[in-house]
Amino acid sequence: MGRIILAHMPRAEVRDLLADGKLAAITSRTAVTFEQLERQLDADRAEGLAWSVANYEEGIGSCAAVILDHSNRPVAAISLSGRQSAFEPNSDRRQAIADGVHSTAQRLSSLLGAQV
Repeated sequence: MGRIILAHMPRAEVRDLLADGKLAAITSRTAVTFEQLERQLDADRAEGLAWSVANYEEGIGSCAAVILDHSNRPVAAISLSGRQSAFEPNSDRRQAIADGVHSTAQRLSSLLGAQV
């Protein structure tokens, strides 16, 4: 969920937020440089979802979408997690997961006054 929130923040704010921290590898799929993280955030923002397929724990997958407030700033996120196989790119469940997570986030954002 953090990645999709960061993806919707101004890049300068993300850099400031992470300036004092070190990006530690959790798995071989974890970004460990700011440049790698920026590429991932760009991809997440373009898709409107942040997918994790065993990024943090083998066997676990998740999908997250941002929730925006009345000024279209990220204030929260919603996520669904489960067995890794359901979140794989070739999974027959992936589109249903994407649609559900995305539409729920849009409804919540609308309730907060976001222009979605």
